[in-house]
Amino acid sequence: MPSPVGHTLASLLVRACGEPKGWPRRTPAPLDWWQTPLAAAIFGSLPDIDLAFSWLLVGNPAALHQHFTHNLAFALVAGLAVSFFVTPRDRLRAGLWAFALVSLHIVLDAGVGPVIGEPGTLGVRALWPLSEHRFGFPVAFIPTLEFGHPSQILSLHNASSLLHEMVLFGVPLGLTLWLRR
Repeated sequence: MPSPVGHTLASLLVRACGEPKGWPRRTPAPLDWWQTPLAAAIFGSLPDIDLAFSWLLVGNPAALHQHFTHNLAFALVAGLAVSFFVTPRDRLRAGLWAFALVSLHIVLDAGVGPVIGEPGTLGVRALWPLSEHRFGFPVAFIPTLEFGHPSQILSLHNASSLLHEMVLFGVPLGLTLWLRR
């Protein structure tokens, strides 16, 4: 799975490309909370909430990871939920943005594999509960993160993966924000 940094940078990149010039510098009205960079980061990382639930319920963050929250049904529920907390004029747009950013998380996770550029990704159950089939890209473009024991989390492999994500998503985000100022 990509790190929260990778998911956040990718979500901000997509959001920056879909917003008018000057985003995120302009301050939205209180009811336009869904337009903020923080909301984009939250929507893009939302499926990984299963890590916290898994840790709390089972004591192992990986036990329930990618079972219930990494699918299009969850993205649809998230989009519908967001549409209830915005003004009526923004319901469709806010719901679609939430759906798109949660779906982006699923797409990114489908590109995770042990070795970048090699065939074989871990895939995600994007159509759960209708299907248990794992969908993935033919070639990995994001390295797998190791998590569990603190020594795995603070490993050189994870540092390298984080740097990869920062270059893959952070550089285009910075360029996009610079060009759209």
